[in-house]
Amino acid sequence: DTECVHQKEYVPFLDKGVGCDFWNGKFDKDKCDARILAVQKLFKKHYPHLPESLEAPACDFDMYYENEFTWSVNHTGTSPSTWWDSRMPVVKTAD
Repeated sequence: DTECVHQKEYVPFLDKGVGCDFWNGKFDKDKCDARILAVQKLFKKHYPHLPESLEAPACDFDMYYENEFTWSVNHTGTSPSTWWDSRMPVVKTAD
């Protein structure tokens, strides 16, 4: 008999995967840089005929709504989600 180990891409409270190490240290800048380089290398390997990067698209952001960041969160009628439990903390800056 062998033990059944459930593989998980990323477990937030462990800050690593089970059976997958790609997302280990999810918010570590050096590890993020390494992940980007790994993905770029694989892309170049599999799609050598395509450009390595594209121009940044035009930004069409033009405003914040008045008091937008004071609005209460309203998820009435939506499916439950654990996404908010593992989001990065918001750092407020002085005005």
